Amino acid sequence: MPLIIKDIKWEQNPCELFLSIALKGAKACNVNILQSDKYLKVSFPPYLFEAAFQREIKPDLTFVKIADGQVCIRLEKAISNLWGKLCRDPCENISEEKVFMRELRNSAVEFSIKSSQEKRQNKIDDKNKKERFSVKQQIKLEQDEKQRIEDCKKKEREIFLKQLAKDEKKFENDKENTCEINKQMEHFKKLETELSLIDSDEDLREEIKLNAIKQKESELNTINVSKNNKEVTENKALEYTNNDGNNKVETNIFEDVEFESKPKVRGSGTSLGISFTPRVFPTPARESKKHEEDEWLQNQAEARERANVDLGDLMEAEKDPILIKEKGINFFKQGNYQGAVNVFSHGIYLFPRMPDFYSNRAACHLKLRNFFKSLDDSSKALELLTPPVDANAQDRLKAHVRRGSAFCELECYVEGLIEMEAALKIEPNNGKLQTDCENIRKYVQANVDGKDGNINKDDDCENLNNCNEIEEEIKIKKQHSCDEKPSKMSKKKDVVVTHGSDSDD
Repeated sequence: MPLIIKDIKWEQNPCELFLSIALKGAKACNVNILQSDKYLKVSFPPYLFEAAFQREIKPDLTFVKIADGQVCIRLEKAISNLWGKLCRDPCENISEEKVFMRELRNSAVEFSIKSSQEKRQNKIDDKNKKERFSVKQQIKLEQDEKQRIEDCKKKEREIFLKQLAKDEKKFENDKENTCEINKQMEHFKKLETELSLIDSDEDLREEIKLNAIKQKESELNTINVSKNNKEVTENKALEYTNNDGNNKVETNIFEDVEFESKPKVRGSGTSLGISFTPRVFPTPARESKKHEEDEWLQNQAEARERANVDLGDLMEAEKDPILIKEKGINFFKQGNYQGAVNVFSHGIYLFPRMPDFYSNRAACHLKLRNFFKSLDDSSKALELLTPPVDANAQDRLKAHVRRGSAFCELECYVEGLIEMEAALKIEPNNGKLQTDCENIRKYVQANVDGKDGNINKDDDCENLNNCNEIEEEIKIKKQHSCDEKPSKMSKKKDVVVTHGSDSDD
């Protein structure tokens, strides 16, 4: 049988009511409130306060605060005026009063159920709205990428058409040159026919020989004259050098220059052998970019290797990403961090575009103190969590926190502070993140100024970057529950970094 409370304090103004009820030693977590537009019940076993108001209130605008052993309730009036008294007058008949109060309780329960359903539906609608917005953003990014590709194709097409026009013009010029060459070939053929006729006529051949001999004799005479002239000039030069006492070097500056013989002209039926350096890409080696080509070939090899994996030998649980994720989280909770790393690596091998696997593996690497690997995995998770929308805000927050943890463990506190502030931008009202950022900022400033600062390395650092507390707050917000106490942190010399090591995505 509950104990009815009647000694309460209440005040009012034309718009609001203020009630104050003493807890009388009861725990705050045991307080339960039920209300409707004309009814209010506050119970904290074994005590009970129940009131049927004289006029209507607005139950959606009720504000409750539990502090200093009291329950303070602020109620909004439906009509702005002053009330003569708080509760209505009870009925003279006790049975009628009980029936009336029972109806008020039932209406309050129905109102509570209806309001909770509306809140749940509003939450679902808000979540669907965020997911639709995320999908729209993704579609927009894909459309922009397609448009960029189309623009590149259009640009390349224009360049190709210009090059094609140049090639056509060059081909026409080559065609004209070919016509000239054909004319010259015809002229040479005529000369060959004339030579063949000359060979057949002996008298004409003898006459041509005599003319050739005469021409050769005239050439020899001119050569002898030139040699005589050269000897005369050499003698004059020697006399000049002998008269000059400073120059005693006798050199012949008129030596004949020997020219290299030109190669013979190839015949029309000669074939040329051409060999090319073997290449995977169609572009020539002088235009290639070796780093990008090697990276592309490596990605293609990994894709072919992934495509050749025989999935028939795997069980259904080993091919389902949700079951893989749950298995890795169970290993993590059991303390088998290396096993969790292996499970998440298997998930990444099968589903390389899922950011949850990278983020959870980063948490496992933090536990194993593989801080550089944790940095790589958290960075890859943030790279995949694009575009940044409300639907993936919590995942991005965890990735930033874990990357900041790895930086702090590597004593890169400035980079760690940047990551923590990025996480704080996602959830500005998170008290733990605010405390962590302030502590890291104090530590960095103390090191910069050459002071020890005001950081207590045994007390204040217990709250530094506590991912357990941060993620418990996230769960509390998701489940709309309260009064859960955060877990304590372990301690470490200098700046303690244990946040970001929980794998519960």
